[in-house]
Amino acid sequence: MKSSLGNIRVAKDADLRSKQAVFDQHFVFQPEPVKHDRTAVLLLSWQGSNMDGVSKELQDVRSVFEKVYGFEVKEKELVGDMPASAPQPQLQLQHILTNFMFHHHSTRPLYIIYYAGHGFGGDKAGNLHLPREVKLKKSTKQDIIVWNEAEKQLHNQRADILLIFDCCDAGALRQRGDYTFEFLGACEANKKTPFPGHESFTTALVWALRNLAEEGTGFATPKLKSEIKKHGKFQGDPVLFYRGENANPSGPHVWIERMPQGSGSNNQTPTRPFPDLIVDSQESWDWMEFRLWFDRAQKHEDVKNLAQGYNQLVTEHGQDLGLRLVSLVKSSLPPGQVSNDLKIFVDNWRQYKRRASSASQIPQLEIIPPESTLGSSFPPSPSEPIVEVLTQAEPRSPVTLIHSPSKTPPPGVDLMGPEDMEVKELYEGEAHPEVPRHIGK
Repeated sequence: MKSSLGNIRVAKDADLRSKQAVFDQHFVFQPEPVKHDRTAVLLLSWQGSNMDGVSKELQDVRSVFEKVYGFEVKEKELVGDMPASAPQPQLQLQHILTNFMFHHHSTRPLYIIYYAGHGFGGDKAGNLHLPREVKLKKSTKQDIIVWNEAEKQLHNQRADILLIFDCCDAGALRQRGDYTFEFLGACEANKKTPFPGHESFTTALVWALRNLAEEGTGFATPKLKSEIKKHGKFQGDPVLFYRGENANPSGPHVWIERMPQGSGSNNQTPTRPFPDLIVDSQESWDWMEFRLWFDRAQKHEDVKNLAQGYNQLVTEHGQDLGLRLVSLVKSSLPPGQVSNDLKIFVDNWRQYKRRASSASQIPQLEIIPPESTLGSSFPPSPSEPIVEVLTQAEPRSPVTLIHSPSKTPPPGVDLMGPEDMEVKELYEGEAHPEVPRHIGK
């Protein structure tokens, strides 16, 4: 009897340990943001743009990054309407990006590239074109930037990169390795964004950056996006997604933080004031335990996908929620394995009790299931074989074993032996807890 019970517990422990190993492998815990030893901002626009207000908003962006955050800021204009013999805008942009990264290179830099102007989605999905004027949308390639081509030189750079585009169709660009490459746009694909002014994306961006700077700690890009949406006059829906050839939706986000006052451009930005993960006293910690219900047995691939889903939750909302860690604590045994092992144990239990007492004094074994999960055949009558009754039960139904003696047991026969208590403890609330009644309603 003990060997069957031991098999149940060994199988349960082994199954849980293997799932925990898979979950821990794919849940990427990042207690601190990446330290940037240098942050540089590139402001891009078209020279002679017909969009009123761009120049003022560029200066507002420059002011908040330069004066409030202490970042290095460079402003460059793309020159259109050039003769055929002169460098065209696409080549100009490639040259600008190369020089920008060359002159601001460091051990672990953050590059922020901001663009203000027109934009529209290309013929291919995922393409974004940046024209000098709206009327050029369906004209020649001259005076139109194909951003997807220009950004190729940003891929695989030893730097974190954040693109911020205030243009229409920004979401048309939607598609990690050791570095993060993200895009923050004013709107989704096939959407328009307000012109420069009090209701523009850039106005909301500058407002959000100033607000977050006052908090004194750094922030990740999801919080910046969330703060932008709080602006009273900007009614758009900004987008945030990963770029790059190895984009990972569960990877870390770009971290932005003010440079310490009086520091040079090469001083490290301070890290977020997180406590260590392992501390002597966890009195300030709080936790909640949830139970997830699945319509099938969970395999290792399912656990991997679950861990990656929690990655995204923590990276998107962890800072606002104070959420630091997600761990797998318990799991049920596969339904078929529970049913088979339980039958084996019950058979052994009955044989053991028969040897301990006469047949007329054997305490009956009663199956008490929750009313909401089992059929009308429960509880069984005393004449029904216990194994047949177990076979009729739904494989995932919760089961509790108790003894209901028809006569007083002889001396020395326990009504609830240690082995029975162990099975009761093993299954009650662990292997097959009661399914919430609201499920499926």
